[in-house]
Amino acid sequence: METAEALDMSEANVKVTLHRARRIMRCYEKNRVSNFSRRVEEMRDTLQRFSSRLASGEVQGLKKMQRLHFVFAPSKLTELT
Repeated sequence: METAEALDMSEANVKVTLHRARRIMRCYEKNRVSNFSRRVEEMRDTLQRFSSRLASGEVQGLKKMQRLHFVFAPSKLTELT
């Protein structure tokens, strides 16, 4: 009741709005986690390719990867374009 008064809405309207917002946030959270997981996997694959090419001395492969710029931080790898 207090929320409805503060928002100048009916109590039913507040309940419907809250229900819709929660549904939207569930979808957002699901996509956010999915996108993060995919991004971590992409970074892991790229770092593995880079490390393999560096260890084997594959200069041409490293040159192909040269277009990527990486910033290393203690617990993450960020790709800049």
